[in-house]
Amino acid sequence: MLCLLLLTAAVFDMRTHRVPNVLTIGGMAVGLLAWGVRGYLEHGTGGAWEGLGVSFVGLASALVPFAIIYALGGLGGGDVKLMGALGAITGDWRCVVAAAFYALLLAAAWACVVMFKKRIVGRTLGRIASAAMFVMARVKPTIPDDGPRVPFALMVAVGGVLAGLQYLLGIAPPWGNL
Repeated sequence: MLCLLLLTAAVFDMRTHRVPNVLTIGGMAVGLLAWGVRGYLEHGTGGAWEGLGVSFVGLASALVPFAIIYALGGLGGGDVKLMGALGAITGDWRCVVAAAFYALLLAAAWACVVMFKKRIVGRTLGRIASAAMFVMARVKPTIPDDGPRVPFALMVAVGGVLAGLQYLLGIAPPWGNL
């Protein structure tokens, strides 16, 4: 279920630079429902609430930090909600952290390749320095939106699959078991 959601979101992001709400919000709802039903089937009514709690922790562990990145202008809303869906479906904050780590690492690598390929390294570094100065001056920076885009849903898809496989196979993440 998670792989299908992530793959579909990645395709949409690559083609349209958007991740539809029906995927992201639907993924969150399915994750919460699945964990609630699983808990109910295993332990009755109390288990349903426990299952919902597990899913909600995964959802919140993804939404909160990525909502902050969104508020700072670093991501689109669909990417944030996609991470939330990943968290709700996996129900494991450690899997969310691993998926986020891999996705951010892949996005940074992708951005570097694009900057070198399009020969815009100097322009990009200048914009980053300018934005940093605006932030230090406590003035909202006005950054042009004419640069190439990183399809972050694709990075989340790859990161989510890597993190999922890592936890399914019992492989410790690079930072060790938490």
